[in-house]
Amino acid sequence: MSSLANAGLARYAVSIIHHVPKLILTRFECDDCKQKKFRCSKEFPKCSACKPWPGPCNYSRDKPAVKVRVDEQTTRPSLGLTDQRSIEGLHERLRKVEEAVQALTNAVTQAVDAMNHTSTNCQRGSEKGHAPHEARDPPSNLSVGGFLENASLGDAFFITPSEDLLIQTIFRPETVSRKAWVLYINYMILTMLADNEDVKAQKYRNNMKLALNDSRIFLEPHEVNLQALVMLAIHGEDYASPNLSWMLVGHACRQAEALGFPIASTTDYVTTQRRLSLFWLLFAVDKSCVLAFGRPCFLSSTTYSHIPLPDLGYLTRFQPRSDSPHAHKRSEISLFGGRMFLARIELAKMIGAVVDSRHIPEPEEGLKEHLGQWYTRTNKILNDTLQNERAFSGPNELREMALGISTIKFEYLHVLMVLLKSHSPSASLRLEAAREATSLLPSMVSNWTSVYNSMIWHLLYFPFIPYFIIFENLVQRHALLSKVTIQQDLEHLSTTVSYYSSMTRQMQMLAPLCARLQNIATVFLHLAKLHTDCSDPLYSTQPPAPEPLQSRSSQSQKTSISANGMSTGSLQTELGGECDVDLEQYLQWLPPDVIPPQDTQSTDIPDEDSNQRVLGAEVVELLPAEPRGTKRPFDVMFDWFAWDVYYGEQNIEIG
Repeated sequence: MSSLANAGLARYAVSIIHHVPKLILTRFECDDCKQKKFRCSKEFPKCSACKPWPGPCNYSRDKPAVKVRVDEQTTRPSLGLTDQRSIEGLHERLRKVEEAVQALTNAVTQAVDAMNHTSTNCQRGSEKGHAPHEARDPPSNLSVGGFLENASLGDAFFITPSEDLLIQTIFRPETVSRKAWVLYINYMILTMLADNEDVKAQKYRNNMKLALNDSRIFLEPHEVNLQALVMLAIHGEDYASPNLSWMLVGHACRQAEALGFPIASTTDYVTTQRRLSLFWLLFAVDKSCVLAFGRPCFLSSTTYSHIPLPDLGYLTRFQPRSDSPHAHKRSEISLFGGRMFLARIELAKMIGAVVDSRHIPEPEEGLKEHLGQWYTRTNKILNDTLQNERAFSGPNELREMALGISTIKFEYLHVLMVLLKSHSPSASLRLEAAREATSLLPSMVSNWTSVYNSMIWHLLYFPFIPYFIIFENLVQRHALLSKVTIQQDLEHLSTTVSYYSSMTRQMQMLAPLCARLQNIATVFLHLAKLHTDCSDPLYSTQPPAPEPLQSRSSQSQKTSISANGMSTGSLQTELGGECDVDLEQYLQWLPPDVIPPQDTQSTDIPDEDSNQRVLGAEVVELLPAEPRGTKRPFDVMFDWFAWDVYYGEQNIEIG
């Protein structure tokens, strides 16, 4: 369409609009506003809520009733039949103008798409300088309403954008000054898309990547930046790899400290409670990183011990969407989510007290007792709440509450296994906890759409703590175990393999990563089977030549691998396609003392690192007399960061 035609069309539209009666109102709201429960201005032909969107504004419940201002009713004469027909013809002409404008918009959009495609091919490296992509298929009122409905699930922790800001971010993202909103809103919309909407999903991901190019999100302390970083770290799949999730949590913790979070507010109760909830959520996430990845915590328990917890009444906002047929009529409010959140904060405080280098905690016996008391009390509260709310809860809510109870039990067992590693009398307890935790895995299969499950990295990496406890017991003590016990423990390892197979089907972006985790579990399951089935050990029973104590730690894993190179090669052949990297690489990601390089009954000189070995992110004493409060190195049962870097260097992209 030529520019002259465009100018004529614009003058034609303006001349028509000037002849429209000043205020035409209907008796009832339009269909879209009624469906989404928006406040409708009842203006005809389009209300204010529908004006930003293409297409007509439908008033199906009645024909427009002309309602004029009081001061105009006395001066305006009644309309005759001819005038009424003129107005109806005017409405028809307006409809045609809207259709013409919509057709012009589509043509311009297609032309811009073609230009962007050509520009991208010519300048692939200059993406940083471009404005964020707009969504080429703008969401309908239903999509915007869906966003607001999904965002309400996080009202207890996050600021919900206004409707004006939401529309601006979707249609004109380059005009939004704080790019954290572009990141937050596009990520929320991304999680709402169906599996078959890959083209739309990629456009929203492009918006997110371009928004992340704005360094102010990371360098400028602001509550919106903080909530965007927390959202990326704990919700969804795109940023759940070990390195990315840990670094995002670190940035969020540093911003919270820079802001002096939670910022005091003496006048606004809701703002104060929301900031308290966001802070304690971040605090719990920080402590989970300690256990998942073996890194020191960012937020000290002693520094923030004086911060109050959010009120239970406020935390009733934290609950899944109700699917009960009478949900809109019920007056009962679920307390399950609030109680579960407060229990998790209490557990995070206990974890922080143990790993905080400035805190001198109680001995392991006291820690074990307090953990047991916490779980007994929490389990009773949550089960009683489930029974009390069963009558008015829908199937989805009941399913979520059952998932929450399983999650709390798994987290308790996980903390028990991790923090009691150095307590020798608790060795049998830890092994039984590992077996029980593994048996819980089938009930924990879920993804980011659930509310009461663990965070994504909990679901992906925590199961390997009990897995490797059982694996280590099999390879080191199989000669002392009965055949029945060996078979049961192998079944526990097999359950973990099946769990990751199920999780692969739950994920979208992280399906390849879940497949790699399943591969790890499969490889070590085969290793355990080969080790327990062979009459001869997998590795040489001849002790290595004596060497200085300080060099033994760095050489112990090499000894376990190279002492019997034929065994490693034969195992690689035996595993075949199960192992997508060299078996030696997998073994190097394990601690050197998991698979012993020699007969476990031969005498050996313990080295410093093996005495400081921690399982998961466990803090273990060098000597029993050493206070736990001193700073010590962290370690993991499996080096997830090296594993993550290895695949990154191989240029294997997730998704």
